[in-house]
Amino acid sequence: GMTCLTFLDNGAGMSPHTLYKMLSFGFCDKDKYAVTRHKPVGHYGNGFKSGSMRLGRDALVLSRHGHGKDSIVSVGLLSQTYLDAIKSETILVPTVSWSYVTHERIESPDAEASLQSI
Repeated sequence: GMTCLTFLDNGAGMSPHTLYKMLSFGFCDKDKYAVTRHKPVGHYGNGFKSGSMRLGRDALVLSRHGHGKDSIVSVGLLSQTYLDAIKSETILVPTVSWSYVTHERIESPDAEASLQSI
C-alpha cells in the first residue's frame, strides 16, 4: 500500500478560482492586506507548493466553499507523478468544480481536460 497524509479543517473553503491560484505558481494575494494591520503569512506564494512537494510527489486538494444551494465543491491536483507521466514541460494544475447540491459540473474552458487528468 501507499502512505497518505491527510489534513482536515473546518474553515470556509476556497472558491474554484482561489483553489486554482493556491495550487498554481506566480500568484500572490498579499497586496490586498496592505491597508490593514493584518500581516498574512504565505497567501499563495510557494509555501503550500514547496511544503507539499517535500513531503510527497502529489497533492490532491478538496474544498467546499459556500453554504446551501450556492455551495461549490472543488478538487485540484498538484502532481509531479502526473507531470512526469505526460512528459509535461510546463506545470499543469488540473482543477474541477461542481455544485454540492445538484452535482452538476461547473463548466470552464479546461474542465473536461482537467477531469480526465484527475
